[in-house]
Amino acid sequence: MPALASLPTRSTRCLFRAMLSFALFVGGVVFTAPVHAANYTVSAPHYLANPGATLRVPIELDRAAGLASVRVQLNYDAQVLTLTTVSSGPLGQLFDFTKEVTPGTLTLDFVRATPVASGNGRLAFVEFTVNATATTNLYSDLAFAVFEVGDETGVRDLTNGSGSGLVAVNGSVSVSASVVIDNAVNGLPDAWEAQHGLDPFTARATDDTDNDGMPDLMEYAFGGNPKVRDQSQKAPRSELVDVEDHRYLTLSFDRRRQPGSLRYILEESTDLMNWTQVELNTRLVGNPVIRDAEMETVTVKGGHALDGTNAPARGFMRIRLSNSP
Repeated sequence: MPALASLPTRSTRCLFRAMLSFALFVGGVVFTAPVHAANYTVSAPHYLANPGATLRVPIELDRAAGLASVRVQLNYDAQVLTLTTVSSGPLGQLFDFTKEVTPGTLTLDFVRATPVASGNGRLAFVEFTVNATATTNLYSDLAFAVFEVGDETGVRDLTNGSGSGLVAVNGSVSVSASVVIDNAVNGLPDAWEAQHGLDPFTARATDDTDNDGMPDLMEYAFGGNPKVRDQSQKAPRSELVDVEDHRYLTLSFDRRRQPGSLRYILEESTDLMNWTQVELNTRLVGNPVIRDAEMETVTVKGGHALDGTNAPARGFMRIRLSNSP
């Protein structure tokens, strides 16, 4: 932890301002070399959220190089959101961190004895609960009323306008009745990501969090756990099955009962090079088997009986996933 430092006082601000320039004495004339103030941007995301949902909102700073203090005040609508916890993020851990909370207002102070050499990212995580009584016509801004930094040029704050070099990008929370909310539009619903400890704003569908060969989109689609190496249990399973007195190649897999924009696409091939898309529902063997409120198991069969007169020499089936609407 860095040495404990107090918040910038009036005398500290004067000290910062005294560091603004250096003087050269040439022939009795004083020349002052200007020091250009760096630009800094603080931001919060935009969210859709269901009533009663929990949101872990990151407050991000695009750069911290040269900073010895940061102060932000985030305003929100207490009729829509209830603040539950605040924790420092990876960037915030470079500072000593304090907070002050009043209904609708959160003030965060980050200070240290010496300026930060480099860094950017999450200053803090603010956890809100969307009030259960909030209706879908409501929203709350996540607005930065105060943004102040202390660096070699002095203490600067957002109220000085564009000349301060400080930019605040406000966020928001809009109440939604949508069953599947995916703020990052990565095919992975926020609730599923949060359930498995993934960040809804940084997780990618192509990530393989547990390195078991199944990308996280497949983990979600087939009911897997992205933190458990369960590829052998959750991947689609093929076998030979007798259907109506003929033997068929079949493929069984678990799928989402409410898939949202996720699509399960059945394809066939005889050479593993050329694949043909077929209508999945026309190939179902029996009815889906309900597993729980979220998942069901389905079995589909190949297009030709393996013991028929027109049976192909080889046959393959696969399930392709698409998270496009």
